[in-house]
Amino acid sequence: MKRQMYTTVIKRLLFLLGCALLLMLGVGGQAAFFADVALAQGGTGSIQGTVYLDANGNQAFDPGETPVQGVLVRLYALGDNTVLAQQTTTTASPNYLFTNVAAGQYRVEIDTTGTAYSPSGGNERIVTVFAGLASEANFPVLQRQATATPPPGATPALTPTSQPTFTATPPPPPTSTPLPTSTPIPSPTPTGTVTPTPTQTPTPSPTGTLFPITPILITTTPGVYVSVTPSVVSRLPNTGGGNMALLLAIGFGTLLVFVAGLRRLFQDTV
Repeated sequence: MKRQMYTTVIKRLLFLLGCALLLMLGVGGQAAFFADVALAQGGTGSIQGTVYLDANGNQAFDPGETPVQGVLVRLYALGDNTVLAQQTTTTASPNYLFTNVAAGQYRVEIDTTGTAYSPSGGNERIVTVFAGLASEANFPVLQRQATATPPPGATPALTPTSQPTFTATPPPPPTSTPLPTSTPIPSPTPTGTVTPTPTQTPTPSPTGTLFPITPILITTTPGVYVSVTPSVVSRLPNTGGGNMALLLAIGFGTLLVFVAGLRRLFQDTV
């Protein structure tokens, strides 16, 4: 039961929405149609508007904002800036109005030269005029900053100049004076005759005393003797330890020969 009720409500809402959409399209289409017919059939219309002081800067003509008087407004046919259709000056009410304007498109321009105002949203508008209808174009302006002009003969006030800024220049760094370089003292040159040092004459080594050597008779066989004569053992100089060692060697050798001879003699006897 509830489901059927919800379905019915939705269908009715959709039907109403469709009707409203068709009505809007019909009204808009009729307005455009009649406008096209009026433009095509010719005839005249009008253009009116207001040049106002935009106090809040929103570029919209709000209640309480003041219309500006004395501003020149020109009307040109669109596409031809040389042909001036009409011209007027803004007043209190209506601010400006162009009547008997042939249907078509136009450019409306304001000129604030010589006034205390300047346009804040551009100084021209494109307007389409329909036969028997009034078109509107508003222009927000701002008040210029007033520039004080001194009266003739007045002496202009002197503007104090800024005090010069002095920059302290640091003193130059001290320069060190180089110390004089010392001149080396030359070594003294010896004068006079140099006496050469006498060289020592080597002392000759003393020659030792020669001792006679007695011939030694050595025998190894009975009746046979071996004689060591001075022709074999010469006289030897007494030169110290070297001769002594030589003499000991000779004596030891002689002793060995003597012992060998005694041994041979003993063997032969046995």
